[in-house]
Amino acid sequence: MAGAIVVIENASGKIKALVSSPTFDANNVAAALESDALPFFNRALAAYNCGSVFKVLVAAAALYYNVSLTHFC
Repeated sequence: MAGAIVVIENASGKIKALVSSPTFDANNVAAALESDALPFFNRALAAYNCGSVFKVLVAAAALYYNVSLTHFC
């Protein structure tokens, strides 16, 4: 499974931890180079389409503030 987690301090915005998965075995780099899972691709720092991330943030804010769809229809 591939993915990433970023832990950010809310008050300051400082990054506390980053992790990207899958990882690779440093004793067998050749296998990682041939892997379709792209273990050298750092998913925590990769650029994502802002629109895709923004949709989730807007939906979360709407749920948090109990926004009704009738306001927009």
